[in-house]
Amino acid sequence: MIKLLVVENDPEKCRRIVNYIAQRSFDIRVYCIAYNEKEAIGMINSEKVDLILLDLDLPKLSGFNIIKHITKNEMKKYENAIFAICSKTKSTSYIEDNPYINSIYRKPVILGELIEKLELYVKEKLTRSDETLVKSKIKYELDKLNYNFAYNGTKFIAEMIYEIYSHPEKGFENFNRDLYPIIAKRHDRSPNTIKCDVLQATRSMVLDCKEEIIMDYFNYACSAHPTVKEVITTILNKMGDYYEE
Repeated sequence: MIKLLVVENDPEKCRRIVNYIAQRSFDIRVYCIAYNEKEAIGMINSEKVDLILLDLDLPKLSGFNIIKHITKNEMKKYENAIFAICSKTKSTSYIEDNPYINSIYRKPVILGELIEKLELYVKEKLTRSDETLVKSKIKYELDKLNYNFAYNGTKFIAEMIYEIYSHPEKGFENFNRDLYPIIAKRHDRSPNTIKCDVLQATRSMVLDCKEEIIMDYFNYACSAHPTVKEVITTILNKMGDYYEE
């Protein structure tokens, strides 16, 4: 769930925004409403919100000061996370290239279009977050087996696992036909080169990893050398257990 800070001095506009988001978005929650610059900066400094909907036309104090505060303090969390709203006549040229600004909307704002853009941002953010989590879990499992990430083959195996995890509908029954070519195209190499590097990394893993760890990990009754497909399938199964917990 993405937490949204609404910076708007008009209570009626705030109510409409909150109601609209509550009815149409499952991934965004209005975490806080700030009616002035001071309240907004206090919440922003707490870093409890992920996304900012900012009215630049705040009375007495300017919404531009909030952008200056975030920029001056290099608050990386809010990069590309500010959706600004302002009057048609207000100049915004000096903030249009600001890395913290995602979009600038002129009043009157069509809420449907605004929420649609917020949803697109949230979907991309959640996708990136999920991808990072999955890739860290893959690395964790490969580390258990003492795979050496200095080898290109280990990195390719990690990519292969993520590819299968991300596209379960494709099956990938035949690695030579379905999987090695994808990784090869990504790295501008031949499928055979990818396969050889993967095999080398797996052979090195077998030599470097303790026998009892391999037997326990793959549930072998006796000493054996796992194939690349066994490695990938076993890790995917363990990841399935992990995400069902």
